[in-house]
Amino acid sequence: MVVVFIIAISAGLAVITVGNNSHRQLDSEAQRLLQIMQRASEKAVVDNSEIGFYIDEDQKYSFYEFDDHRLAWKSLADGVLAPHVFPERIMLSIDVENEEIDLVDLYQLNNSEIRDFGEENFIPTLLLTSDGQVTPFEIHIGFEDVDNIVYTLKSDGVSGFRLQTEERAF
Repeated sequence: MVVVFIIAISAGLAVITVGNNSHRQLDSEAQRLLQIMQRASEKAVVDNSEIGFYIDEDQKYSFYEFDDHRLAWKSLADGVLAPHVFPERIMLSIDVENEEIDLVDLYQLNNSEIRDFGEENFIPTLLLTSDGQVTPFEIHIGFEDVDNIVYTLKSDGVSGFRLQTEERAF
């Protein structure tokens, strides 16, 4: 009886530990995205440039800078703004100006031959401008298989970025 009790307690602690690690990972990814978005916005203002933010259907986000001499988007592949892929279990959804964006449709449009902006053929999901504004958006970050915590990174377009946590299904 004592052995069964010890096994039950150990199993319960293992579930709590795994859950806490998942929540820490989710919190870490949400905080990282907040900091990166703030850095990209600062770069746009300081460098007097337009920065494009793009999320693809594989949950990878990238930043691009618009080269107004070549009229082309250039990938910011190095440093803090280098592309990043969310861990496999973490899911994203994004609403831009109160419209949910279908990332698969956006990806297909970006890879069609209809649009040609030079080296990088794509339409940014969001635009961070040289005057400090950003396309109004909400990015929801959560686990696809856990129905309890969702982080929402949002901006109204002019007053910076906010990260909120709520308990709800993703």
